[in-house]
Amino acid sequence: MGGALPRGGLSELPQARDRRVVLPEAMTRYRCNQKACCCQGWLIHFTVDDIGRLASHLPEDERAARLEGITIISEDTLDKPGEVPHVRLDPVSADGKCRFVEGTGGCEVHRRFGPAALPGLCVNFPVVPIARGPNPMEQEVPVELHFDLVCPSVLDQIAESDAPYRMVEGISSDIEVAAPRVEFVAGHPNVSLNGTVPATFEQLDALRMRIMEACNTHPGTIFELLADISYALGKAATSGDLDAFRVVPVANRDEFNTFLGKTINAHDPAALARNFMTYQRFVFDVELPVLDLRARLTKVYAEWHQSYDERVGPFLPQSLLRRYLAHRYVALFASAARRLHFSYGSVVHAFALALRTMAALCLLTDRKQVDLPIAKASIGAAEYFYRSFLLAMPEGSMPWFVPAEPPAPT
Repeated sequence: MGGALPRGGLSELPQARDRRVVLPEAMTRYRCNQKACCCQGWLIHFTVDDIGRLASHLPEDERAARLEGITIISEDTLDKPGEVPHVRLDPVSADGKCRFVEGTGGCEVHRRFGPAALPGLCVNFPVVPIARGPNPMEQEVPVELHFDLVCPSVLDQIAESDAPYRMVEGISSDIEVAAPRVEFVAGHPNVSLNGTVPATFEQLDALRMRIMEACNTHPGTIFELLADISYALGKAATSGDLDAFRVVPVANRDEFNTFLGKTINAHDPAALARNFMTYQRFVFDVELPVLDLRARLTKVYAEWHQSYDERVGPFLPQSLLRRYLAHRYVALFASAARRLHFSYGSVVHAFALALRTMAALCLLTDRKQVDLPIAKASIGAAEYFYRSFLLAMPEGSMPWFVPAEPPAPT
């Protein structure tokens, strides 16, 4: 979901302009951890403009050698559904790290030349800048900044305090994390709830802010909060009446609790172990065993039930999870057709997998109870699984919660 670059000269970075931006208050303090976790393990898609801009900053005597190994993926050579033409700057190391990662974990290009030389995707990650209208480069169009929960530094900011989670509005030049990103923004004229119910940004604003307020003030447990949000969203999706959306306590949550249990247990342990093996490059605060890690992960993912009852359920970090849900429900998701949809079902899927991963990691590391490092790593791994697999899975392959008629409020 990286922002689309504007077309222009190969060596030009768009001139920074003040834009009105909206972002979570906690993310105004976001800083990269400089550990190269997002600079390895996957093929990074660049544009021709990206490579041209990078080349223009490299000294002439370095240029040919430093840019050797460019692969152009054209319309005729696309090999994945939904893929678009792009340029790959192939890694040169066996571990798949970007060739510009230094021994410290920092970026050589950023250190030597600053953000003006970086590809747009590298400037943005883990931020998805979305213009609230079809003409993203118009200065008057506000920009929303969404922060991807795969990034451990994003999770650190969510876990920084127990304060209510809230959004703030400001000018891009006054917010360090926003300034370089507003020029790499994508516009989305079409917005919907769950990909089916058309919505305006104003309607979605009201819906998201009411959910955030519920995350901050709901008197019940994290499960009661999630159930009440899900009943309200299920009703909105079936009725199409977004203006009437409210999160209210329901009398009987048994239907949702059954659904959540099925969702937690929905995935094959071996698939979850493979996913965590890939995600582990983002994990720095949990010491993982070295020997037979995949086999051990497969085992603990299969045996999560008792660990959850004894080590997770009674010790859940309620404040972190409330802030996580507030962050996640504010985010918008882009479909292949470049439409924005608020995919509420995916939030429950990721949350459920995070719970199972907490139980698995407590077993793996012999924790007697879940702690913040385990909880953060579990949320990140669940979000990574969602990005890697759930988006590509047929909708019917996972359980969905759309009650025909929620129970009456208590």
